[in-house]
Amino acid sequence: MVKRYPLSKKERRKLAEELSYIGDLRIEDEKLVEYYQDENGEKILVNGEAAFVKLGDKWIPHLRFILKNLQTLKLPKVFVDKGAMEALLRGADLMAPGIKSVEGVFKEGDVVVICEIESRRPFAVGRALAPSDPIVKGEIRKGKVVENIHYFNDDIWRHGP
Repeated sequence: MVKRYPLSKKERRKLAEELSYIGDLRIEDEKLVEYYQDENGEKILVNGEAAFVKLGDKWIPHLRFILKNLQTLKLPKVFVDKGAMEALLRGADLMAPGIKSVEGVFKEGDVVVICEIESRRPFAVGRALAPSDPIVKGEIRKGKVVENIHYFNDDIWRHGP
């Protein structure tokens, strides 16, 4: 069963507050912001395209939305080489040796964008398992540092609007 309905102004404001960690979204200015739910989960659509996905109790930005709005979003970025990218595109979590650089500051639990270092293009969204400071300082040299929660061509990417 599919549920789909436009969000009221009040619901848009509440969503914008919840997503304030991303930056000033101004979704209340968009023409159409909708709630969408099907057997694959819950999404927020902006002008008919997936913008946010509900994972657990938190809304995270959809990779398609990140790709369209990268310049205006205030999400920290983690840059990886092609080897790490290949593993992440198969659903693996990001290990410390795969990180080549970090842009921005994050704490454990924050949403981060994972980008390929040469092209600087995002291809995944993750949840930090460690804060950025010890990663940048080289204090964390092994183990998982970012949980891979959404990546190019995964189930979230392929299903729904």
